[in-house]
Amino acid sequence: MSNTDDCSNESCGAELSLYGYRPNLGANVFLTVIYSLVIGTAGIIILRRRREWLSYNVCIVLGSGFIVQYALLTIAPVFMTAAIYISIGQLAQKIGRGYLNIRPGLYPRIFIPCDVVILALQATGGALTTAQTSTPEEAAKYKDGKPPGVIITITGLVLQVVSLTVFLVLFSAILFGPNKGRRSADEKTNASVAWRKSIPLSMFIYSLAIACILVLIRSAYRVAELSNGLGSGLARNEPLFIGLDGFLIALATALLIGFHPVYLLKD
Repeated sequence: MSNTDDCSNESCGAELSLYGYRPNLGANVFLTVIYSLVIGTAGIIILRRRREWLSYNVCIVLGSGFIVQYALLTIAPVFMTAAIYISIGQLAQKIGRGYLNIRPGLYPRIFIPCDVVILALQATGGALTTAQTSTPEEAAKYKDGKPPGVIITITGLVLQVVSLTVFLVLFSAILFGPNKGRRSADEKTNASVAWRKSIPLSMFIYSLAIACILVLIRSAYRVAELSNGLGSGLARNEPLFIGLDGFLIALATALLIGFHPVYLLKD
């Protein structure tokens, strides 16, 4: 069937859709509930416990149609990484600069512009992709399943993987390196091990690190998924998509809100 304009669930098979499968209702309802709870909690925190650097950005992906879903799904984690990047400067001030002795204020100045570039690439790629593959017929024009929009999106995702990897290296240098700065030796020693002794601080640090790793895994999965083309078996594997995209991001957002710094990093 070449024209799917009059298709219904009964007359056309799911393999003719852009997804290649019929989305699982239960999984989508579950993820919608999780994201709704997360963004609701984040809103309450911002309204009741307002602090400039503690205003986490959490993006909820809700909408109708393939175009809205694809574009927002692609760019949503960028806002999460921005929240993570802002936090590392505050941690460096609290527990020390670590091995590399980088000024805390440099972290957001380095990584936030990277996030802006990544966001621009992914948003542009997502918009172009939805325009170029808005119907199965249009998608079929690209035999490899990779129209220009997908290539741009992959570039943004690769940069996100690189950025997150560098961030984790610097994060580790802060956590496990000797404290450096202008304070006395005793103060440095105490600060460098304080986070291991402080349960709230260690809970926040571990949740931040786990969330970052989860987003990294998700981004790596998306690179592999799109590199094989939109019509590949990897791109049309719903259980894998739910597990390595929807569930991982849901868990990461839950960690960022459940272990929010407004409660765990009290002055």
